[in-house]
Amino acid sequence: MIKVYRLLAALAASLACAQCQAQDAIVDSTVSLQRMVDQAYLSGKKSVVIPPGAYRVSADAGIDKRHCFVFAKMRDFTIHAKDVTFVNTTRGRGTIDFLRCTNVTLDGLTIRHEVPAASQGTITVIAADRRSVDVQISAGYPADLDDQRYFAAIPVIDVYEAHQDILKPGAPDIYISSLERLGPTAFRFHLANALPPSPSVEAGDRVAWRGTVAADVHLYLTGSMKLIGVTIESSPGFCVQEEAGDGGNYYNYTVTYGPTPPNAIETPLISSNADAFNSDGLRRGPTLWNCAFEGMNDDGIPIHSAYALAGGSDGSAVYLDMMRRPADVDAFRVGDHVRFYDNRKMLAGDAVVSALTEAKDYAQQDLHAIEERAFATQARQLWYKVTLDRPVSAQRGWLACDADAADDDFLVHGCTIRNARGRGMLVNAGYGVIEKCTIEHLLYGGIAIAPETSVWTQGDYAHDLIIRDNTIRDTSIITPCNFGGAALTVAAYSNGAYVLLPGGHRNVTITGNTFEDNSAVNILVSSTQGITISGNQFVRPLEAPGSWPQTLHAAPGALIWITQSNGVAIKDNTVIEPGSELKTFVNADGTVTGTGLTDGVSAR
Repeated sequence: MIKVYRLLAALAASLACAQCQAQDAIVDSTVSLQRMVDQAYLSGKKSVVIPPGAYRVSADAGIDKRHCFVFAKMRDFTIHAKDVTFVNTTRGRGTIDFLRCTNVTLDGLTIRHEVPAASQGTITVIAADRRSVDVQISAGYPADLDDQRYFAAIPVIDVYEAHQDILKPGAPDIYISSLERLGPTAFRFHLANALPPSPSVEAGDRVAWRGTVAADVHLYLTGSMKLIGVTIESSPGFCVQEEAGDGGNYYNYTVTYGPTPPNAIETPLISSNADAFNSDGLRRGPTLWNCAFEGMNDDGIPIHSAYALAGGSDGSAVYLDMMRRPADVDAFRVGDHVRFYDNRKMLAGDAVVSALTEAKDYAQQDLHAIEERAFATQARQLWYKVTLDRPVSAQRGWLACDADAADDDFLVHGCTIRNARGRGMLVNAGYGVIEKCTIEHLLYGGIAIAPETSVWTQGDYAHDLIIRDNTIRDTSIITPCNFGGAALTVAAYSNGAYVLLPGGHRNVTITGNTFEDNSAVNILVSSTQGITISGNQFVRPLEAPGSWPQTLHAAPGALIWITQSNGVAIKDNTVIEPGSELKTFVNADGTVTGTGLTDGVSAR
């Protein structure tokens, strides 16, 4: 053990040097670190201390080739990594995989990717028909955009302020259909749709786009895990992704930009290719405490589970296409409660699992007409027969969610999310609290409580949720914006319309929050039974015009817009310095019942 420790100490000193780039040094560092941690755990120790320093590590030397390190089936163990930096030299692959671990702590580590996972440049030419843009790659950033290993797909490019490293207000996501190399560091991006005839995108604008997406720190079937004081830079993102297991994991970490690359002048515009954090289907939701996330090319904090698709029912049995095996997602155990949603995405019943068997002989179905594109385009259908404690007349196209593996009982406290392409939070879980967070300067909305039942089939609806004492400012800076584009959304949208009552959201409280400089609808509500909006401040709302309300059928100029909801209570909210585009404080259509719809908001 002492020999391994001394070897690592020597490596820390030598590998910090820029000249130490031989492949054998990379392999030695990765293998030695893995061996050091494994030996400490297997010897019965409760912790290991990695000597301070910078270590070049590689997924090519890792156990599974997808991550540099794999720590499996550990319990009650701490990896101390204060003043330690792992420099991941393998592009497009992750750094650490925790598999089936319980009560393991990672403390103090910095993860840095040697080559930025994203790239950036400057628009030099916009075609006359506005169907393509020419881009010059910035010095020091990846120019191998036609290498599928590192840029498997470039869905969008985003526009940034010319002299600031922030997203440009009013500039849309620019969706890409294909790209064409014009020179060693120049490309033509052919666009899926013509750019709008406006000055929101101009020659000379800076643009950036993500590369291949991979989970950087991955947790699978874990419980009571802790990441404390960890920093992740230039990530292929998801920066931290947890999937399945008992959950109750605790996170205190930072996602930020990496250092300026060698030979570069510009600082990075993107910190990670995807979400800063993503939680999927744990039996107890996460705690995120005082995290700081900036610069992501997607959402900040999604918390959700996954829907299964019903093919039909047979008495007390329902046939479900789960896309992944139940054992892999730790869902649909005997005794679990299952919620069912009909083809309109309305709550249609619930039952308890009494048996589960693979339905190998169940006919493969033509699902091309199913709205949920994730199911309609899946390469392989995985059907299971779920026997329930009571009959549920589930029909083809209904959705099912395991309520006991739905990421409920979560806490997001004191987190900061800023300057990101996606939404600050996308939360599809219940019995949770979002408090004392700051969310600012986002291309899309601040907080979206909204199941995604089309592309991603992410659920479920929220229930018994508290959103309090947060600051949400300068969100939805894109025009037009997509669903979930309000500063705060509690809604459900399917088949081109908001889901009708009884919907699925239950008992949501929005209180004590400050909304600043949000030019879209500040709060949008649909498909909810029981929602309280009280004691919130709206500062300079709707100062700038936008076209997004028409896109979402919302009334232009509304501060709060509500449809398909009952049990609404609005009280003691104030507006300070109302913007010129503000027309009504509360716009609730004829489907809404409750109190404070006319006097729950006042100007100050």
